Amino acid sequence: MKRSIVQDSETPAKPIDKKHRVSSEAAPLDQEAIDSFTRDGFVLLRDAFSSSTAEKCRDLIWTRLEQDGITKDPSTWVERHGIPGNSAVLYRNSEE
Repeated sequence: MKRSIVQDSETPAKPIDKKHRVSSEAAPLDQEAIDSFTRDGFVLLRDAFSSSTAEKCRDLIWTRLEQDGITKDPSTWVERHGIPGNSAVLYRNSEE
């Protein structure tokens, strides 16, 4: 059975207005970032969105993962996937 990470809602999502759109020219990647993405499969974009948005996304992801028995307890994690030091990705950066 497929589960959706998106919550059902009777209220449609609001369209993104021009003020909140991000163009690819807003924060172009330098060669180091491009090389990092090619090598590691991800790129770090500092301050891409607020800490509040990140927290809400983490909560939503954990809620979805818990449906499959995966909790914040690392002993419930089956295996690591591709991202070096991926456990750090799952929790708030200690610098915040």
